[in-house]
Amino acid sequence: MAGEHQSIFFCWLANIFYIIALVQLWRKRKAALGLSITAFLLGSLFVFVHTIPESEGGAMAEVSPGIAFPVWMLAMVLVIVGGALLRRGQLAEKK
Repeated sequence: MAGEHQSIFFCWLANIFYIIALVQLWRKRKAALGLSITAFLLGSLFVFVHTIPESEGGAMAEVSPGIAFPVWMLAMVLVIVGGALLRRGQLAEKK
């Protein structure tokens, strides 16, 4: 059970990497690609989570990926695509 708790932490850590990747993409920095790939990989760990803590008392709740999971992952894929386009120079500012 302790391993699943760590997986949950890493899944939520994906949100932090995703937000940082979005900021980097908005600022046209090439670090967005690596950050978004990291977010995607961390987020995909949710597939291995089957229970989460329900309360401080130690009760566990069964969970499974619903419709929000593919939407969450798609958002990360879109930032990966944006980061890849930025690396190739296709999102460079046009003057």
